[in-house]
Amino acid sequence: FTIVNNIIENCDDDGVNPSTDSERIIIANNIIRNITNDGIHLARNPGTLNAVVAGNVISGCGGGIGIFKSDTITIVGNVLVNNGVGIMGRTSNDIGKIIVKGNVINGTTTGNGIDFTYLNVGEISDNIVLNPAGWGITVNNADKIIIHGNYVYNATRGIYTTASNVKVVGNIVRDAS
Repeated sequence: FTIVNNIIENCDDDGVNPSTDSERIIIANNIIRNITNDGIHLARNPGTLNAVVAGNVISGCGGGIGIFKSDTITIVGNVLVNNGVGIMGRTSNDIGKIIVKGNVINGTTTGNGIDFTYLNVGEISDNIVLNPAGWGITVNNADKIIIHGNYVYNATRGIYTTASNVKVVGNIVRDAS
């Protein structure tokens, strides 16, 4: 399943929301703007499997990239500007094997830059988070996580986690209150 090189704008729900039975998804090099809910929304029961979200530009959406009940997701090299929340994962079940790497998040209007709950095995690395309305990076109720090489600037707080078995190393946080 591939969604590549599209302009998606002014939608009342999600910009990209693959079928709940989709696997091996590639969402790349799209321009997504002015969407009421998430620019990209990955959700499934038991979980979207093997998705790559890369090189997209997402702006002015309720949420940038939302992940729910998903597994084996790579989010790399996206630019997110002035969305409600940057990259978020929320579910009542564990989500796992998530890699969030090399993304730029510039401004959120209501929430955190990168925000995960119930993440089981993941990496958040080499991201730039500028001017979020909330925290730069948060990871809660999670296990086996590495948060490294990120740059957070002008956030309410820099990096926060309640994860067990977490490594937070080599990050730079500037001008967080």
